[in-house]
Amino acid sequence: MFTIFYTLLTLLVFAVIILSFYFKLKNFKKNKQIDKKPTKRKWWHNILLVIIGAIFLFVGMVVVRLIFN
Repeated sequence: MFTIFYTLLTLLVFAVIILSFYFKLKNFKKNKQIDKKPTKRKWWHNILLVIIGAIFLFVGMVVVRLIFN
């Protein structure tokens, strides 16, 4: 059971890495001009980052506890 679970997780990680390289190289070849316009984040973005990070930290701890318990 654990072997199937970890194999699927490994395949998911490698699929995300390969897709990120694919889209980065695809976009790089197509458009070499990059817009240099600076972007400014909204004020609530930093608060949302902390909240989402805390939620995913808690979910990750629960998942690890369920796997290894």
